[in-house]
Amino acid sequence: MAIYLQPEIDHTMDMKEKILEISRSLFVKRGVRDVNVDEICRNIGISKKTFYQYYESKEDLVGIMVDDHLRRMLDDFMSEISGCSTVGVLVKTFSHTPKMNIMLDKKIAEDLDRYYHDVFVAHMKKSAKYFKEGMANYLAKGIEEGVFRNDFDIQATMVNFILLHREVVRYISGDCICEGRKVSAKALIACMADMVSHTILSPKGWEEYAEYEKTVKK
Repeated sequence: MAIYLQPEIDHTMDMKEKILEISRSLFVKRGVRDVNVDEICRNIGISKKTFYQYYESKEDLVGIMVDDHLRRMLDDFMSEISGCSTVGVLVKTFSHTPKMNIMLDKKIAEDLDRYYHDVFVAHMKKSAKYFKEGMANYLAKGIEEGVFRNDFDIQATMVNFILLHREVVRYISGDCICEGRKVSAKALIACMADMVSHTILSPKGWEEYAEYEKTVKK
């Protein structure tokens, strides 16, 4: 099998991280199924014995890779909203939507679902758990601060937002096909922002939202 050029690797990176990064690069190029442990080892220049010192199996490596993707995505989002008010987080969530792909690369996701289904299901459940817990705490905080209305069903609103957000991300990434004129990501996110904002913001929240938008546009 061919040996691919390695991605940029930090030379201070330990071997476990290096195996993970090289494997990720190979999986994106060729899919998870078609890359075996021998090929990973050849591309790194290590023996299979060294590989198994860090990962019990290819399935173990794949599971750690999808967990690492989720961690990176969450870290990126937390960095994005650092220092924001509750209403500011709402605005940032909309602008961050195109980046929040919990499904990883499309080909990797398809291979996971088909050939590593247990890993795929565990990843999706973990992603949904983090998203739901964070959303529930966020809505409760907004209500307590008075920037969100206190007369909506938190659970129903949370489920609706999760479903809406997921389908918007799928549409933007090309995984969800709808009949009719192609809608731009910008227009789709603006529509989602309008729907969610009108559902949860209180008069106080709308005032802060308007001020925040002025700041963003400057």
